[in-house]
Amino acid sequence: MLHHLTEKSDADWLVAHPNDYLDGIVNAVFKHGGTLDKFIGDAVMAVWGMTRSAGLAGDAKLAARAGLAMLKE
Repeated sequence: MLHHLTEKSDADWLVAHPNDYLDGIVNAVFKHGGTLDKFIGDAVMAVWGMTRSAGLAGDAKLAARAGLAMLKE
């Protein structure tokens, strides 16, 4: 399906769409107390508890909330 999307889409849209997607994903990480480690293609690696911690359970809850926010993106 994605193959057909890229064939029929405008080049400017193809550049802007992933950027909009990644902006939303990164914002979800930051909003929920995560630290962005790196971009991996169209994904991100983020960690919780590295620079500041809410405790093990708190960090896990924040990471899960970030994941749910990412699904909405």
